[in-house]
Amino acid sequence: MKKWSMILGAVVLAGGILGACSESETKEQTTDKPEKETAEQSGQDTEVQQGNEGTTQEPADKETTQAPETNKETTPSTEKKPDSNTQQPAAVTETKGTFNGVADPHTVEIEVNGQPQSFQVAPDSDMMKKFDQMEEGTEVTFTYKKEGEQLILQELKAQAPAKTNSDTAAAIETHGTFNGVADPHTVEIEVDGQPQAFQVDPNSDMMKKFDQMEEGTEFSFTYKKEGEQLIIQELK
Repeated sequence: MKKWSMILGAVVLAGGILGACSESETKEQTTDKPEKETAEQSGQDTEVQQGNEGTTQEPADKETTQAPETNKETTPSTEKKPDSNTQQPAAVTETKGTFNGVADPHTVEIEVNGQPQSFQVAPDSDMMKKFDQMEEGTEVTFTYKKEGEQLILQELKAQAPAKTNSDTAAAIETHGTFNGVADPHTVEIEVDGQPQAFQVDPNSDMMKKFDQMEEGTEFSFTYKKEGEQLIIQELK
């Protein structure tokens, strides 16, 4: 009995010693790990801070180098703006034309080089008053400016009555036979076997002679052709 009790006591004692050793080792391990982890974390934090400090310094360097480039780009654009906005004054053109009439209180129509064109005039100006009193067909000399799509009259230099076809057409002399009076301003005369209508001033002495003339009377006369009309000039 004593031997068994001594053996059990030795076993228990050995177990207690082993348990105490294991606890001390575990305590040392647990105390060592946090120190290592904190050291490693502090090392990582310093690396991160150094990395962040390096990244923050790079944009500062880039901004300082890019700032002069942006200034170079903006300065030429500001210098070009005044050049693009400047406009040269419209040139004044002098020409001649035929007055066709007043289209509205600020527009007149003038035929230039065979083409009717609209010209703008100040509605209450002396120039517009002249156009209001002007006869259609009057030859005018004037100056104008072109502003966009508008032609603006500047000065009315000269005006003269238009030349009619009666002034330019040559008088023709012929011989015919009187067929009668067609209406108060038209007589019919047979020329070269063809009856033709001739215009006569209704209030003239010539028309009175035709009113008293017998049909079949032969006579000589002169006439002018104006467009489609034949106008008698003189009885011979």
